[in-house]
Amino acid sequence: MTRLPLWSVGLLQALGLIAYITLVALFIQNTASLIGFLDNSYLAPIIPLSLLVISTLVCALISLSYPIYLVWDRHQTSRAIKVVVYTAIWLFFITILVIGLLAATRTGLTVN
Repeated sequence: MTRLPLWSVGLLQALGLIAYITLVALFIQNTASLIGFLDNSYLAPIIPLSLLVISTLVCALISLSYPIYLVWDRHQTSRAIKVVVYTAIWLFFITILVIGLLAATRTGLTVN
């Protein structure tokens, strides 16, 4: 089995996070009407807070599972830290890219 370079592991984890964030955003967008009618209910704050807790757990699993494996099983702390840093860097650049693409399409600019 071939080992992936750490930067590519970080890229894959960042892409996984972006995919999960996109799914959650679509879920929120499509269930806004469901949550909207609960405005006067005690359940209204429970739904977004539960989604926040679940999303935090899923994001932690996506981004920290492999680094935790590296630390506990392989005793490779420096590699684990590098994976976390690469994931954060990739996530930052992908986010900036998405914001730039959204801004370009919103203002009518074309991206070549």
